[in-house]
Amino acid sequence: MRVVAKGQAMTDTADPMAFSDDEAADEGLRQRTRRRHQRNGYDAEDAQTIRFQFDQFSDIKIDAAPPYLIDQMIPRVGVVVVWGKPKSGKTFWVFDLEMHIALG
Repeated sequence: MRVVAKGQAMTDTADPMAFSDDEAADEGLRQRTRRRHQRNGYDAEDAQTIRFQFDQFSDIKIDAAPPYLIDQMIPRVGVVVVWGKPKSGKTFWVFDLEMHIALG
């Protein structure tokens, strides 16, 4: 993020990542970038990898799975809250439920 002071013009040359006509300044930027990558644990191969993988619209399949993991009780997406009196078996019930889901 770049902050521009009041009254200061924002120009393309003010961009710190823009390359200039000065070869020495460009090399300095490259060296600072390499040092930052080394500090953060990146190597040269990481810089060449694709960061995001995009899918073609035609490759996206519509999910026909039911909206519930357990019919009318546990939704496929969302949060579930289990409450009750202490020592009433909530933990056992949730564990049993999880195992049934995991094992099919």
